[in-house]
Amino acid sequence: MAKYEAGDFVWLLGDSKGEFARVIGREGRSYRVFTLSRRQVTADARRLRSRKPTILILESSISDGREALRTDRRRQSGVLLEELFKSMNYRVFFERVHTVKSLEYFMKYAHHEDVVAVHWNGHGYAWESEATANRITELILSADRLYLPQDDEVYLRACLDKGTWRKQRLTPGDRRIIEDNLLQYELIRSVFSQLDGKLLIFSACDIGKPRGLAEYVSRVSGAKAVITYDGFVTDEEANVVEVLLYYRLLSFETKKRTSGRIVAEVRDVMTTMLGHSVPIVCYENGLRTAGVQMGN
Repeated sequence: MAKYEAGDFVWLLGDSKGEFARVIGREGRSYRVFTLSRRQVTADARRLRSRKPTILILESSISDGREALRTDRRRQSGVLLEELFKSMNYRVFFERVHTVKSLEYFMKYAHHEDVVAVHWNGHGYAWESEATANRITELILSADRLYLPQDDEVYLRACLDKGTWRKQRLTPGDRRIIEDNLLQYELIRSVFSQLDGKLLIFSACDIGKPRGLAEYVSRVSGAKAVITYDGFVTDEEANVVEVLLYYRLLSFETKKRTSGRIVAEVRDVMTTMLGHSVPIVCYENGLRTAGVQMGN
């Protein structure tokens, strides 16, 4: 009897570090496997270990007002995804987070090599600054927020050195604002660090806009892909999009396609179904690789 059957998850040992793969066939003592990085490999059974990948789901309250206090009315997309991942034979770690501090704490679980994807569910918001015409994007948690400042970090540090900000001499109040903004940059890097090779999905409106939070996180996190929305999306649309997205991202199909290509395919399918586009976008290494521009 074969040690592994088609469809089983395995850990494929490599020269430096291994990666998850799914068995797709057997040839004598060797197995054909398709890896999470979308490579097809033939490997001796001695290079394979039984192991199950994990999805980390972090959800903030997405209900408003009184509905947020009622369990029968509360919006909980994470429950839907938890059942989906379990049906695909993934292990699931599901936590509700309400503050940036708790988000930072639970994101540390994403550093474990068994975690292949992180899904954050909550609200996002973007707005233009009247002072600079720059955009501010933020994650809105149940009782907190995490925002990407409108000014570039290098520019803010230069302002402190020069003693000027937006062509004006720095006041004590300006200095406090700049220092708070620099702390936000440090906090974002702290929360979304050490995600090399992992998928990071933000189920939230607006934060995928150009020069927004998702783009910045894609640059500093090491994540294989950061996927989110650059405009408004309804709960119904997001649920359908994300089920289809995860099925294609995580099903280990024997096709070599980038995350950006898969996101583009899902967007095309949704456009055909709905008659209008859903603003899902993908960033890889800080570059947008899929998604229409929903505004500059």
